[in-house]
Amino acid sequence: MKDSLFSTYHKKVGNFYKPNNQFFINKEDFQTLTNRMHTITEINFKNFHANIKCDWFSITPAEDFTIEVGMRFIKCTNKETGHIYTDKELGSDGEVLSDLFEDDDFYNDYEYTLFNPMVSFIVNNPLLFDNSFMYITNSISPLNKEGKILKIWSY
Repeated sequence: MKDSLFSTYHKKVGNFYKPNNQFFINKEDFQTLTNRMHTITEINFKNFHANIKCDWFSITPAEDFTIEVGMRFIKCTNKETGHIYTDKELGSDGEVLSDLFEDDDFYNDYEYTLFNPMVSFIVNNPLLFDNSFMYITNSISPLNKEGKILKIWSY
């Protein structure tokens, strides 16, 4: 006889708990999210193209379910001119990434599609996400080729 839906989820719940406002997911779900994160390898938006490598992720299950990904910008190119951007042009000395991240079409549409490998897994996991009241917010933590934080806004 097959396990009931409750029984199946209850087995997974044993590996999910929330002490001190922290949460833990089981090893299989963590590995699945990691594998899906690694499939995100490029950004191709308007006149900007980037080869990227995703190093880490963080998720915060709440009404505003946040997925943050540490993303290395390996090679970034202006598709119109062929110019390859330096880290300085991407970061605080230039405005390439801040302009990209502030573009409404990127933030509202493209970024959601970019994160779809991870979002689709989370949204379809009832132990992590309840679409009757929760929504997804994506966040990119930009890193240079070496994995160091790219400062993109200087206030």
